[in-house]
Amino acid sequence: PGGGTGEAVPQRRLIRAAMAGAALKLSPEARRLLADLAAFFRERVADAYVVGGCLRDALLGREGHDIDLAVDEGDTLALGRELAGAWGGHFFPLDEEAGLARVLLPERSAQIDLQPLRGTIEEDLRLRDFTIDAMAARLAGAASGRAAVIDPTGGQADLRRHLVRVVAEDAFLADPLRPLRGARLAVELGFTVEPDTADLIRRHASGPATAAAERRRDELMRIMATARAGEGLRLLDDLGLLEQL
Repeated sequence: PGGGTGEAVPQRRLIRAAMAGAALKLSPEARRLLADLAAFFRERVADAYVVGGCLRDALLGREGHDIDLAVDEGDTLALGRELAGAWGGHFFPLDEEAGLARVLLPERSAQIDLQPLRGTIEEDLRLRDFTIDAMAARLAGAASGRAAVIDPTGGQADLRRHLVRVVAEDAFLADPLRPLRGARLAVELGFTVEPDTADLIRRHASGPATAAAERRRDELMRIMATARAGEGLRLLDDLGLLEQL
């Protein structure tokens, strides 16, 4: 209501901005795919979130063909098989015990990865590796092109500052390849590795040597495929990762 100190107007603007959500820069094909996926999960009473690199790229306006979904209710393996069967795709169980599944849709040039939520969506995001990949949006909202972003670790701020920041040091213990992945993300996106994260990567630089050789190869080849390959190799050297490779 009118009167007071004048603080109510900026407060209302903040509330309206939060309700409006963030704009997702998606191609018409990507929006149609997300809308079709939202309908698929809605029919099966399964709550799904767009997470990880898919959401990050949509916020940045980068085109991508991989969609990562975290599913709150339902059997992700069964849902993946049903999705592949209904849409003429191919189903691959990546980790049956963890409920990780992949669906390839050749006709739509898309790859869908499904995984169950680990606790609440906020708890799940805090278990991820880097803040810019620790964000989520409800699938139906993402399909509309504007969605409220769930961001418990400050990923949107790091996107604006062009920083790769680890969520927690435990991320490097959970997956020894992540120090190398952090460097690759920085090179692909043209970002800077946040100083404390760089120190942690140096501390865990021997970790990638224990990861599968093909995973190390894939990360390195993605660096070499960029226009910043030379810069990327210098970054790997500075972080103590190059000698491990």
